[in-house]
Amino acid sequence: MKINYLHLSAEFVVIVIGVAVALAAESWRQDLLERSAETEYIERLNIDLQQDQENLKAFIEDSLELLASTNHLISVLESSARNLDRDEVISNLLVASSTPTFSVLTIQDIAYQELINTGGFNIIESSAVRQDITEYYRLATINKNAAERIPNSIFSRFRELTGYVPYYYTNLENSLTESDKTRLLEELDDKNILREFRAQRSSLDTIAARLSQLLSLNIETLQILDNYR
Repeated sequence: MKINYLHLSAEFVVIVIGVAVALAAESWRQDLLERSAETEYIERLNIDLQQDQENLKAFIEDSLELLASTNHLISVLESSARNLDRDEVISNLLVASSTPTFSVLTIQDIAYQELINTGGFNIIESSAVRQDITEYYRLATINKNAAERIPNSIFSRFRELTGYVPYYYTNLENSLTESDKTRLLEELDDKNILREFRAQRSSLDTIAARLSQLLSLNIETLQILDNYR
């Protein structure tokens, strides 16, 4: 029986082409799925970063309010005249003593952690974008931890003297009795309180500056994601 090599060759070529087409189609399908997943994660990261931006702005605003009241009280304590505006001092003390309760810095990293924990971070094709996202969340975690370490000795003094927790009650200033206010003003004569206010000011100065830098990085990273989409 004569073998038709031409026919066999044609069949072989057809098979090879069929396999190549099938592989190419599967590769195209897989790439399509990965690009679809990448688009979804970029959108989720974008939403998380936008929420972070709102949280950072609120935290910085509260930090600056605390800082202003702390600075006011330091200037009062450092003044030799000590002609106190009683109501103004009490008002500033209410704000300055609310450090642990004024705001909680929350970092939205669900999409990022999901990508890291599933080993799917490389689904984002651009290594530069991956690097930018990683750097943002690295600094966000560091600064979140720093924000949680703001000294709270002034807060503890206030709570022990009045039984109230600053900022937990509406119109707290009006809830204070005359006896509460007198005890708070007398507390300003404690020799250690100026040191505690200065430590609080230093901490607030540092965290406000660091979070302002993080906010700038947040805005830059959002712009990078917008351009990448």
